[in-house]
Amino acid sequence: MDKKIEKKIRINDLKPTESFFSLLQAKGKTFKLRPCTVGMLSEMNESIGDIERMIAEIRTDDICKMALFLMNHEDAMFFKLKSIKYLDIETGEEKEKNKGGFKLLRDLISNVDEHFDIYSAVLYSIGHDKEMIDNIVGQLKNKLKDVVNNVASDKLKKKIMNH
Repeated sequence: MDKKIEKKIRINDLKPTESFFSLLQAKGKTFKLRPCTVGMLSEMNESIGDIERMIAEIRTDDICKMALFLMNHEDAMFFKLKSIKYLDIETGEEKEKNKGGFKLLRDLISNVDEHFDIYSAVLYSIGHDKEMIDNIVGQLKNKLKDVVNNVASDKLKKKIMNH
């Protein structure tokens, strides 16, 4: 998702708290994010990029990087490098690939609600309040519904015009 939210992080407004999200593809496991300190914010900016930009642009890879950075160590170990078996759809051969870190987290997101749950957990951990998070997520869900409805409407119009 590449939606932009214009909201500057003001340190004085932040009240970090621990937060949680669950993933269906991880058998419903709940992952805990630590309350984010000023030092952690600074370290995140240095190690994974501009946090304000990442929050505003809501890109899945960036959200997963932040979530993994903020995750407590025990839960983060779930995303250590793993050998994943899969079936090559062209040859029918069983193959293996290694995957871990934020890419494994990203690939375990089952649906849009889980994406928003992770995004919300990151915002709570950083210290945004519930009202602001609910407002942002509500706006994004409405925009997403509009996009889906417009795409569906366009496909239906094309189908009708072709008959």
